[in-house]
Amino acid sequence: MQPTSLQIFESIGRHGAISEVAATNVRALLEANWRVSVVAADLCEALRPHVEWIPLHVPKKLFAYKWLSARHFLLKARGKTAFDVVHAHQPQISDSVDVFQCHYLTRAAAQSGSLPSWKGRQGFSRAQEEIVLRAEDRFYRRLSSLRGPRAPQILFNSPFTQQNFVSIYGEPQSSEILLCAAPDFAPPTPAQRAQARQKWAPEAAGKIVLGFMGGNIERKGYKRVLDAAARCENVFLLFGGPYADQIETPQRSVKNVGFIEDKASFFAACDALVMASEFEPLGVIAFEAASFGVPTIALASVGALEMMRPENAALEWGPHDSLDALGAKCRENAEAMRRGAQKVCEKFGRAAYNAHLVSVCESVAAKKNRYL
Repeated sequence: MQPTSLQIFESIGRHGAISEVAATNVRALLEANWRVSVVAADLCEALRPHVEWIPLHVPKKLFAYKWLSARHFLLKARGKTAFDVVHAHQPQISDSVDVFQCHYLTRAAAQSGSLPSWKGRQGFSRAQEEIVLRAEDRFYRRLSSLRGPRAPQILFNSPFTQQNFVSIYGEPQSSEILLCAAPDFAPPTPAQRAQARQKWAPEAAGKIVLGFMGGNIERKGYKRVLDAAARCENVFLLFGGPYADQIETPQRSVKNVGFIEDKASFFAACDALVMASEFEPLGVIAFEAASFGVPTIALASVGALEMMRPENAALEWGPHDSLDALGAKCRENAEAMRRGAQKVCEKFGRAAYNAHLVSVCESVAAKKNRYL
């Protein structure tokens, strides 16, 4: 008899990193011959023929209202049907599932000073974040206190997230780390790199090309990156990401490329990716860069650095380091760092992720059945 799984997330395979993680989970379980149902407001077309899709209502209201009302709509859609494993990604129902995948802690972001400012135009967004923050605190405190069969298996997306959770809310009954899967290693050919460099940065000449994909999101550290790039002599920065075109960038050695749709070509043009997030539990974009053979230069607050630096696929951007010097190291050690990027993709790739996830689900289902 096929084991059954219910995956719950607002969007699966359509929008954002967590959405992609949810889609990866569905594919992994399908490949392991599980029967999969999903509760989602949006589901990628490729998965629709292979799963039972239970529609989820998401109010088209303010962010805080959507967050606070989510528990009602998620549990209503979930219904009373029995599944071997119910797996969710949203803290609002973390006390009502068998597996909870924890990707982000708003309280940790607040402690790092990464939430929007109360001043100016951001004040309204900050007020909503504060409402969500206090509600999330309540859900996570409850989650950490659960014991016995009601306590879910928690999967943290990085050691960084796990450590922050324990520090803020206490030790949960059972948890482990399941890193987001790195894409398959597929570096561009020298000809593709040359073509991409001509497309994205013909002005760079012989300079080191660094890519930034954080857009205008302050937490991603765009101000730090632009300030550092302005002081460089040998770096050409490709500045992109969500709403990047709303940011006025220096003309000298910086090119604003807006939202980046063609990531393969973008990474092929870069000598390294720059990540300056003040709070980044993992940073899956670093894994994406590695899949194209591109190393990452990152602040210590970026979780992926802990996994990538031992493999020689990333450099830490310390408080006294210049992007000129770090970029030069990436170029000088390009082949060794490309091999390191390959190791990252093999070590943390989809095969390892899928095997780990299926093992967790099988263990949870067996334990759950013993309680029934």
